Amino acid sequence: MKVLLISSRADWGGGPEHVYQLVQNLPSQIVPYVACPLDDTPYAALFALKLGAHRVVHIPHRKFTLGALLHLLSFCRAERIELLHSHGAGGGGYSRLLSRLLRIPVVHTYHGIHVKSMRPVKKWLRVALEFILGKATTVGIAVSPSEAALIKKYNLIDADRISLIENGVVIPDESVVLSSSAPHRIIHITRFDPIKNTLFISDVLKSLQELGRNEEFVFELLGDGEERKRLHAALRLGGFDDQVVFHGFQKFPDSFFTGALCYFSCSLREGMPLSVLEAQAAGLPVVVSDVEGNNDLVNHETTGLLFSIDNADSAARQLCRLADNSLLASSCAERARANVETNHSVQKMAKCVALIYKKAML
Repeated sequence: MKVLLISSRADWGGGPEHVYQLVQNLPSQIVPYVACPLDDTPYAALFALKLGAHRVVHIPHRKFTLGALLHLLSFCRAERIELLHSHGAGGGGYSRLLSRLLRIPVVHTYHGIHVKSMRPVKKWLRVALEFILGKATTVGIAVSPSEAALIKKYNLIDADRISLIENGVVIPDESVVLSSSAPHRIIHITRFDPIKNTLFISDVLKSLQELGRNEEFVFELLGDGEERKRLHAALRLGGFDDQVVFHGFQKFPDSFFTGALCYFSCSLREGMPLSVLEAQAAGLPVVVSDVEGNNDLVNHETTGLLFSIDNADSAARQLCRLADNSLLASSCAERARANVETNHSVQKMAKCVALIYKKAML
């Protein structure tokens, strides 16, 4: 079966990594092709290296164009593509139209329903568009229970065509060694966009300062993006420059987990965050915002710690609790890793997706 996976991003992030995991782990009877921006790094090159350049086709970065649609149409016909699988809103615009033109099934993975903070008119238009595209979707995949609930809430696709396949990750053979003394390293992976809410870290440091404990912690930030300069400015203003280290994009972010106190996420919303899953798989405790996606993975005080996203003091106090209680840290880490081993292996995820492909072809 020839399947074209479509993503309008191939830069650093969970969505492109998810596609790459599928490319590497789908059963051998499935022949994957990928449509993505060829000038994005690092995943465009990784796709070409894994599949061969002839099985990777260009579309613009997070942009829909008629020219790209026609190019994909020609590519699909030439390669005799049998099924389409789009990822995220950008890829989904192409896939559902191609499905109608080619008369082949389409699977769509949402990777987050990001409409909550939109202005009313924009939100209505986005939901209406997804509702229309949903009518052309053979199967819609939600990556978390929270995402499935939002899909049903906004009626984006008929309920009987929604499948829940939770994200999976590669699970290391052994857990990492955790932090034992200050300064405690806190790992945060981000695209520095508004959804990831990385500016919140400045507020957390202010709260830690009010508790008299800010010098006990160092945030290590992996990634880059539009809000990095704003965070730099906020840190300088607060006098926190020495407590945040900017590492930029890293090919092996999990190499930073050893010796850390925890992984920290302050996202406003998620589908199911791969970075949190990867930290849990490595045996690193997580302290995360209590929002969709995050709270699908974290049961407070059992598999991690949750804090209210509008309360920096809450986040600061959870970090202090973890630093002060090594038993809490180790128990959360062990239970979270066990949960990932049982429910979130990349092999299980790929197997479930392959079954959806089979169902869609019927």
